[in-house]
Amino acid sequence: MLARPDVTQRQGWAVSVPVRTLGGRQILVTRPLHQAAALADLIAAADGEPVLFPTIEIAAAVDPAPLAEAVASRGEIDLAIFTSANAVGFAWPALRAAGGLSSRVKIAAMGEGTAAALAAFGVVDVLIPAAGADTESLLERAELRDVAGVRAFIFTGEGGRRLLAEALAARGARLTTVACYRRRRPIADPAPLERHLAAAAIAAVTASSGEGLGNLFEMVGARARAVLCTLPVFVAHERIAAAAIALGIGHAEVCGSGDRATVAALLAHFATASAARPA
Repeated sequence: MLARPDVTQRQGWAVSVPVRTLGGRQILVTRPLHQAAALADLIAAADGEPVLFPTIEIAAAVDPAPLAEAVASRGEIDLAIFTSANAVGFAWPALRAAGGLSSRVKIAAMGEGTAAALAAFGVVDVLIPAAGADTESLLERAELRDVAGVRAFIFTGEGGRRLLAEALAARGARLTTVACYRRRRPIADPAPLERHLAAAAIAAVTASSGEGLGNLFEMVGARARAVLCTLPVFVAHERIAAAAIALGIGHAEVCGSGDRATVAALLAHFATASAARPA
């Protein structure tokens, strides 16, 4: 009988952790390359060694028409929702180049990372979830409950979750979903990573999406996949943990959103592992 996979919840670790160093351990970072620097820097600051191997690449949407139409209709927007920093990166420059959004428009972001991307463009009055960084948490905001007749635009990626759109439509919003970017699996040589895994050099994996984890398993060979299944994987949400378990990974830690929460969970995990090790 297969052992039951271990899913650990670690919320709030950024407040206090029992150890301040990763002891030189190599930590695999799988997020898109242009979004990996902050996490890599925090891992290095904690005396870890980040190993960058992007498993998702971000590109413009195949069809540019929805974004162009949204920009042309920007004067009709009452509520603009950005589901990710990538959505901000592709949609906001186009909106700004056309004159931007009216000051009356309410702007919402899926979480702190998305809000930070908006802040980089000078947009600071943003609705975010009171806790968490997912659709369910955002939908709990009072401002998104009474939206009957509201002209709402969701700026998102191709093939994303439909829950936000379906919930807002059910609440009476006049909804437009704008797919302004897409995710794809990068073309990369897996040999260096496979050598690291074969040498038992990688101590843990960080993943920002189930799609990225799936890509990782497709990009490496069978032996590397077997090693990956033995490593702890640190993720931001239970859905990603479920994807990890479905791939055969035995230990997934849900550490909450944000790079600092990820590193804090790594520190806590390895402190516990060190304390449990026989003298």
